[in-house]
Amino acid sequence: MRLSSRRAESAVFYMAKQGIDQRRMIATGYGESRLVNDCKCEGGVVVKCSEEQHQENRRTEFKILKF
Repeated sequence: MRLSSRRAESAVFYMAKQGIDQRRMIATGYGESRLVNDCKCEGGVVVKCSEEQHQENRRTEFKILKF
C-alpha cells in the first residue's frame, strides 16, 4: 500500500510541475485491492506470475471528473 500511495503522490507532483493546479488532484494508492489480473502476491497469498503480469498491476490511472 505504501508503494502504491507513493507512486500516486509522485504522479500528482509530476503533473503539478507541468502546470496543473495541485489542488485539483487527489492521489490515491490502492495497492493490491484493484488488480487488473489475478496476480496477487501479498501476505500469505502468492500466485506465480510473469514479470509482465506484475507490471500490468503497477500502473497509474487518471480519472477526469469534470471537463
